[in-house]
Amino acid sequence: MSQQSPHRLDRREFKYLVPNEVARDIAKAISSVCSLDAFAGSDGDYAIRSLYFDTDQLGLYWANEREEMSRFKIRVRSYPPYTERVWLEVKARNGDSIYKTRSSLPAKQWAELVRNPSEGSLGALPVQDRQMLERFAYHVHVHDLKPTVLVEYNREAYFSRVDDYARVTFDRNVRCQDQTQWTTDATEEHWRVVDHPVQTHTDRAMCVVELKFAAMVPRWMNVLIQNFEMIRYSFSKYCYSIDAQKLLPRSHVAGVEARFQ
Repeated sequence: MSQQSPHRLDRREFKYLVPNEVARDIAKAISSVCSLDAFAGSDGDYAIRSLYFDTDQLGLYWANEREEMSRFKIRVRSYPPYTERVWLEVKARNGDSIYKTRSSLPAKQWAELVRNPSEGSLGALPVQDRQMLERFAYHVHVHDLKPTVLVEYNREAYFSRVDDYARVTFDRNVRCQDQTQWTTDATEEHWRVVDHPVQTHTDRAMCVVELKFAAMVPRWMNVLIQNFEMIRYSFSKYCYSIDAQKLLPRSHVAGVEARFQ
């Protein structure tokens, strides 16, 4: 979260949807090679909130639903309750490979900089920040992207102590709300549950587990997958949120008060 300059990360990631009790066992199993994220709060996790952009016809949503080989998402990310800065992110996928670039801007300035980029406003930024902002704004203006939905969840994250880059994240309590304004501000009573059993077609509360690594799967991750008989599952928080907010009948989506613990 402290990253304040553009950063490109090329990686692969595998997603799994597992019961919460299994997720807790997985966290225990990786403790010998992984350490908890230093940004974790007293409960061992932290909140992530993302404002996703899409076209009026939800073109980016449908690209993901069709599992197109090459696709991208753009979002503005914040980490409540820290609201002074946001992170502009472009996340592109080619098959299993993920390419993500991000940079940080003051929360009060990012929207105007993206909507109305100018020589003067961009010139005041550090070179790398300006390059990332230009890339983000390019996607917004060329594809006519607009703020579409806010997605928030609680992340418990672990970093490998034995690899150059390897992470295991556990995302719980995924919730969403419509947001068509250029802000990551949310209205607490408007959150709707995304990972509710009605949506995931399960009989219990589930956890989104992601294994993230560079070119090769670390051996300990392979052992983890085998020992817990983990099966990859396509769970896009953005797409599930669009389903919850725009495509499913209200009777098919639970409110916050119905969230399973």
